[in-house]
This record gives sequence, C-alpha cells and structure tokens, in this order.
Amino acid sequence: MVYHFKHPMINEAIAISYFEVNPSAVISVLNFDFIIDLIRLERDDLEKQKISLIVAKDMFGYLTKRLFILFEKYYKMRSAEFMKTLCGSSIILQNNPDFIGPLFKQFNNCTSQDTIGIQIEDRHEHVSFHFPRALLWFLIQKHNVDKPIATVLHFIENDMKDEQNMEKVKASKTIVVACFYYSCDTNNSDMKIELCYGLINEYDIECNYDYSIQIALKNGNDTAVSFLLSHVSKEIDIVKLVLEVEHVEDIRRLCDLISTNLSIECIDTDDKTDILKILIRSVPQNFFNLRESINTACSKLCKDLVTGILSDDQNFTFDTGIVVNTACENGWEDALKIMLTKKLCNQSEKQQIFTASCKDGMETFLKWMFVTVDPDELDVQQFVLDEFRCENFETVQNFILKLQDHKEMETMIKNLVTQFSLPIIPFIQWILEDTEKNSCW
Repeated sequence: MVYHFKHPMINEAIAISYFEVNPSAVISVLNFDFIIDLIRLERDDLEKQKISLIVAKDMFGYLTKRLFILFEKYYKMRSAEFMKTLCGSSIILQNNPDFIGPLFKQFNNCTSQDTIGIQIEDRHEHVSFHFPRALLWFLIQKHNVDKPIATVLHFIENDMKDEQNMEKVKASKTIVVACFYYSCDTNNSDMKIELCYGLINEYDIECNYDYSIQIALKNGNDTAVSFLLSHVSKEIDIVKLVLEVEHVEDIRRLCDLISTNLSIECIDTDDKTDILKILIRSVPQNFFNLRESINTACSKLCKDLVTGILSDDQNFTFDTGIVVNTACENGWEDALKIMLTKKLCNQSEKQQIFTASCKDGMETFLKWMFVTVDPDELDVQQFVLDEFRCENFETVQNFILKLQDHKEMETMIKNLVTQFSLPIIPFIQWILEDTEKNSCW
C-alpha cells in the first residue's frame, strides 16, 4: 500500500521519523528538494548546523542512486537546473570524496541528451551533458568551493588519462580551460585558477594565456594577473596585450604588478609604444614571449616599436624573415639598417633587402648599403652580378639609375664588366626594348 500526503511537511516529518528505522527505504522515496534542503552527510559537523537527516557512509550508495533516478525521471532535459541546485547543496559543498566518487560512478549510466552552455574565450558553446564536467562548470561559478573543485578535478583528471576514449579526453580538457578562463574573468578565488592551471600545465592543454591575462586585467582581477605573470609570462605576447587593452589605467596597473617582483623603469607616459619600449628593455629577455611580440608589432605596422626593440642590446631570438618582409614592404630603412649592422640576416634575406632597396623610395638606404655595409656581411657587387646572371635586368637598371651619380658606382660597373662574363648585350637590348615600350605609352 502506498500513502500520499497532501502537505509536504507531513511527508518530511514521517521521512525523518522513519529514517532511523529503515534509512535505505526512506532515501529511495525522497524528492530532490528534500535531499537538497535537509540531507547532510555523515561527515558533517553536527554541532554547528541544524541537522534534519544524516546519511551514514554505508548509505551513500542509496543516496547517489536516488539522485540519479530523480535526474533521469525529471531533469534529463533540464540538466542545468539540476546541476545549479545540486552545486549549492550541502552534500556537494561538504566535499566528501566518499560520496562524490560513487555519485560520478552512478551517473556514468546517464542517458540525457541535454547540453550545457559554457563560454570559451568570447565564444558561447553548448557541450553534451556529462556529469563531472557539468559539476565542475557550475561549481566554478560559486564562491568558497575550492575544496570541492579540487575533488572534482581529480576525477576529471582520470578521464583525461582514458586514451581509449579520446572524445572524453578532449571534452575534459575543454571544460578545464573554460573554467580557467572563467576564473581569470571573475575575481573570487586564486585557488580556482591554480587548480585548473595545474591540469593545463601537466597535460599540456592548449590555452590562450594572452586572452586570460587580458580579461583578468580588464575586469580588475589583479590576483589572476599576478598569477599569470608568475607562471606563464613566457607565453604572453606583451605587444598584443598592451595594444588591445582599452584603458591606459589598466596598462599602468599591469606595470605596477610587474614591478612588485622586477625592477622596471618609471613609466610617465600614456603612449603605448613608449610603454612597450620601456617594458621590453626593463624585464629579463625571456620574461615575455618576445618572438610573438615582435611578430605582432610587425603585423600592426608598429615601425617605431620594431625599430626600438631591434635597437636594444639584449640578444633574443625572433623570426627575422617576418621583420625583413615587413620592413622591405613598408620601407622601414632604420629597421633594415639595424638588422644588417647586427648581422641578423641570412643570405636569402640579404638578397630580399637588396632587391627591395632597388625599388622606388629607398635610394638613401641603397646608397647606405652600398657604401657603409661591410662587403663580408653584404656584398652589393655580388648581388648585382647575380641579378645580371639571372637576367633580372629591371633590378639591375634600378640599381644603376639610383646610384649613377655616386663616385664609386663607375668603378664597380667597370669591375663587373671587365672581370665577369656578363650578358651585357641582352641587358642593353632589354633597355632599348623597355625604353621603346615606355615611349609608346
């Protein structure tokens, strides 16, 4: 015989009264609200709270089974509602691994086709419902839950080790990164950041630290900024960060946080280029990701910044090809001078510089290169010879026209003509044809 009570308080009173007689039977008929509001686990501190029902450790299995039955019956397509409520309950916040472990195991049989909405960087995505990952996502949004998060991450880490199910591995990594971003965005616990970063670092999970520090800085989460500076500064593109931060006040705060551990020059300017120059020359050369920073400066066409970085006495590695390409395309003569003077270019890049300098607008640089640069570093005569041999006559003509009044030009041309077997006749013929073609226009 089944009894139904019109008032829920009567049902609760009877459940509480009969619980000591047959706890497993009572647990099997409890509703979700009762479990959330009145159930406490055996591990709880009985003296400090008003207790309704205490579930002993040997009853944890019955409680996890009841939660699963309730979820499957009422919340399969309302999983977010279920998880939000569960994450605020004592049975989760008590952080009892003896309960959470069986709970995860019970929900391995979940048949829900629902999705959970998460945010990754600036994208909103929906991922398939999976109990541990959903629990982590909703826990990360609460305060004072560091210990439960650590417990949940322990179980998620086990999923990451399951190489037989790479889809589960990928999903687990995704939720950990999403929680890391959320923790950087909201200033409610540095422990959350550290816990998530531990897995990101150990399992080499792809993470956009540039985005992480930018949102932390934007939202005044100085704890997160300091953590990122102390753990992943080498991953941070400082040029991208400073250029994309909207308010100079935020950049000044960043500088103040850096200066807590490093001695940097006084920054008394609001100009972002000047700030970057000071930062880059003040911090150790491997403090930021200067390779990416220089690439960003080139892509943003920050001529003065690139030149300033190249002028610095620090020796650091960067993609010289990107700098040479950008400098040649935009006529950054000072940057090219530094590259050649410091002997940073390979032979192909030197050739590219020579070819670019023969075009319009770089006559002064071409003269500097012809007269000043050590022939052992860049042999202009050899480049002209190579252009002759490849019949790149347009470059040769440009070179001659730009330097025809230079006193050393005549000597070099005589050397080329007398010492080397050059295709002079084809060159003259090409000039005549080019002149005739231009005159027709």
